[in-house]
Amino acid sequence: MKKIVPLGLGALLVLPLAFSIGADAQQDEEPTPLQQAMGELNGNMRKLRKLVESPADNQAVLLETVRNVQEAALAAFANPPTAEAGLAADDAAMWQAQFKRSVLALADTSVQMEIAVLSGDADGVTSAYAALGELKKSGHDTFKK
Repeated sequence: MKKIVPLGLGALLVLPLAFSIGADAQQDEEPTPLQQAMGELNGNMRKLRKLVESPADNQAVLLETVRNVQEAALAAFANPPTAEAGLAADDAAMWQAQFKRSVLALADTSVQMEIAVLSGDADGVTSAYAALGELKKSGHDTFKK
């Protein structure tokens, strides 16, 4: 029968370090500008969900958030993803153009929401939010790998 030797204090201190080195190696890879933009879009869309329930009470934060959506959409427009491998050059160019068109629609709809917020149009805010959700879903269905 093998004798079980308890780990010494030194081993207990080194073990978490060994795991953190592996995690750091995975985190060293910087996100691309497109990944950053999409992360911003997703985070701000989640934030909008709560804010649109009472736009008059949340006007300042709602405006800031919807403007963040606009900036992220424009950043995504400037950094379109690479089309899937195997597409002909013309098809790849068309795919990227369609991606850019979809994020411009997202930006446009968020400007419509901004106008609704500034006008005090709660129904317009709700309608724009629903449209943003549909655009997001459609974009994910079409472009997310």
